[in-house]
Amino acid sequence: MLHGLRLRDGRAEWYRNRWVRTRELEGHPFVLADGTIDLAATPGNTHVIRHADTVLALCEVGLPYGVTPELETVGPYDFGGRLTTAMTAHPKKDPVTGELHLFGTGFAPPYLTYHRVTADGELLDSRPVEVPGPTMMHDFAITEHHVVWMDLPVVFSPERAGRGGMPYQWDAGYGARLGVMSRTPGSTDVRWFDVDPCYVFHVGNAHEDARGRIVLDAVRYDEAGFVRAWGDIGGPTGPAVVPEAGPSQVPPPCCTAGRWTRPAEASPRPNWTTGTPSSPPTTRP
Repeated sequence: MLHGLRLRDGRAEWYRNRWVRTRELEGHPFVLADGTIDLAATPGNTHVIRHADTVLALCEVGLPYGVTPELETVGPYDFGGRLTTAMTAHPKKDPVTGELHLFGTGFAPPYLTYHRVTADGELLDSRPVEVPGPTMMHDFAITEHHVVWMDLPVVFSPERAGRGGMPYQWDAGYGARLGVMSRTPGSTDVRWFDVDPCYVFHVGNAHEDARGRIVLDAVRYDEAGFVRAWGDIGGPTGPAVVPEAGPSQVPPPCCTAGRWTRPAEASPRPNWTTGTPSSPPTTRP
């Protein structure tokens, strides 16, 4: 459901809420009888953006939905037929060029595809990016010259599909790495850097500093922290379920805000600087 508040001349003109009327809401299945995916059968419930005078309701496993400024649903939005993958719920807008950078993940190859949309809303550039499996990449980052990928050990589990909830789980054998890809049109070369096993739902920002280093601010979860957070938001946690906190018990932080810095010189591993322990916002009875 979308919620809207229109402000004009210092006053609230209206507040309203509307369902995003997706194919899922109409009862259409996401996985069809022949095993193919209906990219329009998603809830459209994760994020809302405006680009090139188009308002989009986003959900990362499928297509965005266009909505009007009054919150009425227009329908699935595929950039004139050019978007053939899912679209992340966390695209990045370049404040200088006005371009929108985004990606889509898939359950089968290509597992990751990068897309670039002009400031006028035309999808011009789509590039498959090699990753070893169907990783749950929820967010990414851009800098002036680079795209920063996070290929981390939470992956799609076919065994959990169709059981309800989100069919992804921690896989210690998958590995954890950050990738740096040039934003030069047509480039698909990614330089990967191993990091300690972790998961990142969201980044804060990324930039290139005066020394040419790529700096990425993020909130990082270790395995135990991820399992607890994943259980809180409805994902399967497997046998290692962390007990729920009681009404008077404040759970300990399950993640840490901090910063990865990739040295300008060749280095096999980015440096992680720990910041403040934190927890995602949750409501407990």
